[in-house]
Amino acid sequence: MGYAKRLTGHGMRGAFSTAFNEIGYPAVWIEAQLSHSDPNAVRAAYNHAEYVEQRRCMMQDWADRLDWLEQGRIEEASRHLIVHLENVSERRVAPEQAFAHAA
Repeated sequence: MGYAKRLTGHGMRGAFSTAFNEIGYPAVWIEAQLSHSDPNAVRAAYNHAEYVEQRRCMMQDWADRLDWLEQGRIEEASRHLIVHLENVSERRVAPEQAFAHAA
């Protein structure tokens, strides 16, 4: 691909993690996407969620943002995440419990 000695897999993973965190995605989704295990042993023992649908939406959002960058639509590609909650009362919900759809 022409990136020898200029880019590594680990560097790409770091760039993805940084970008997803900057955009505002929940850390648990990001860590699951990177196949990281939870360092909290108690939480890891009880939480076996894989966040598959949430991660699918997150990765589609990433692909859309890359397309927008390629098209010169910098402002759209740089927007922070807006979370829309469906079928949830008006009580506050932690981001880890919400389904995210980028605007």
